Amino acid sequence: PGTLKILEMKVEEASAKLLEEAKQKVKKNKAKNFIIALVAIAAIAWTANWFIAAHLVEKSVANFLDDLKANPTITNHTITQPKLSGFPLKIRLDFPPQTIETRQENVQIKSINAQSWPFLGMPIDIQTGEISLGILHWKDALIFDHLNAKIIYNNNVLNILSSQLSAQESYAGVNGIVDFNTQYPNIDLDLILVNF
Repeated sequence: PGTLKILEMKVEEASAKLLEEAKQKVKKNKAKNFIIALVAIAAIAWTANWFIAAHLVEKSVANFLDDLKANPTITNHTITQPKLSGFPLKIRLDFPPQTIETRQENVQIKSINAQSWPFLGMPIDIQTGEISLGILHWKDALIFDHLNAKIIYNNNVLNILSSQLSAQESYAGVNGIVDFNTQYPNIDLDLILVNF
């Protein structure tokens, strides 16, 4: 073969090689772009879900606190909205000190923290600071160190997975279900008292 023919064969061979490399790069780029698009869609969906859930939680808590404030048996209160945080992880509510007084009782809670993943039916972890309970005819208030609980509230059913109210070496624990779907709540709870 002549020089021109050899040159033509080398050019065709090099062109075919370059074309194959380009095809491989396009395939890799398509896969890479697909993964990037999938991650972006997942991030947008997670963000939307988190903020929608946070809004619903905030609205539910505000309604509950408004109902509590409107209770005619409460004579005085310091009931304030929590601070909402946690994005992009669990939704977290941090309540400042809360006080509720009636003619007979006085309840003070130094802090309340609650957190959960932003999906319906997920457990809510609750921790409080010191809790003080005063009753009109008691000499001193009953002081609890803290309350730790894990609950699920879904379809008007409160499922207490675990709870522990501690006072020094004593504690009380409750677990079970309270169903609010009937005229009167259907209560099925187990109570544990240690050193009371």
